[in-house]
Amino acid sequence: MSDNAGPGALLLSGDGRPDEGRRRRRDYSFGMGKVLPFRREAEQPAQPLWREAVGEQLRAERTSRSERLADVAGRASVSTQYLSELERGLKEPSSEVLAALAGALRLSVADLTSRAASRLTATRSFRGPVCLAA
Repeated sequence: MSDNAGPGALLLSGDGRPDEGRRRRRDYSFGMGKVLPFRREAEQPAQPLWREAVGEQLRAERTSRSERLADVAGRASVSTQYLSELERGLKEPSSEVLAALAGALRLSVADLTSRAASRLTATRSFRGPVCLAA
C-alpha cells in the first residue's frame, strides 16, 4: 500500500493482508511548523461585553421595581424568554427592543444606557490600550 493513502487506510502486513484491523496513522508533522499550545491567561479576566452590562442593568431595574419578567416583557411586546436571555447577556438587543424595554421600565434609552455604562466602568477594570478623544 502506498504512503499517500488516506487517513482511514488499513495497515497491511508483509503478505498483503490487513494487519489485525489497525488503521494507518498519518504523520502530519512533516512540512508543518511547530505547534504551539493554547494557553489561557488565568490572571486576566475576559473583557466585559456591552450586552452583559445592559442585561445586568435591565434586571436591576426590573427587580428594583419588584416586577416579574412577564410584566415587563408584556409591556415591551417581547417574549418572556427573550427578555430573560437579554438579562443574562446571551442576546444583543436591537435599538428598537432596547427602546421598548426602556419604555416598559419607565426610563429613557439614554437613562438605561448611561446606567449600564456606569455599571460597566464601576464594576470592572479595563486592560489594554485606551484611546481618549478630546
